Amino acid sequence: MVALNLTLIVQLGLFLTFLWVMNRLVLQPILRVMDERDESIRDAQNSAASDARDAQNIEARYAGEVAAARRESTVHLQQVRRDALRERISVLAERQAEADRAVLVARKEARARLVEERAKCEALAPELADAMAARIGLGGVQR
Repeated sequence: MVALNLTLIVQLGLFLTFLWVMNRLVLQPILRVMDERDESIRDAQNSAASDARDAQNIEARYAGEVAAARRESTVHLQQVRRDALRERISVLAERQAEADRAVLVARKEARARLVEERAKCEALAPELADAMAARIGLGGVQR
């Protein structure tokens, strides 16, 4: 059987005092540091999750802006190409009209010169006929 005496009570008192001192000096500071660490970890995780959401939102907005800019640049490029094609067609039409006018003027000049040269040839024909007849020995040709 267990005998209860004063030593047991003193040892029990000292043990309880030791537990109280250890609790105050060691366990509570360790538990407080662990709680603070857990809280800072939770805050960091929440902050990281919030930053990840913000990054996803920013990335989605950026992707949307890039897509809009690409669409806008495509539309602008198509418009520029259409305008360039219209300008090219217009310039080609102007150049064709100028060329047609130049050809018409050249044809008129050539026809006028042809008429002049034919008239000269017709005027020279009797002289040439006389010269040819004289060379052949036929004498003068009667007209």
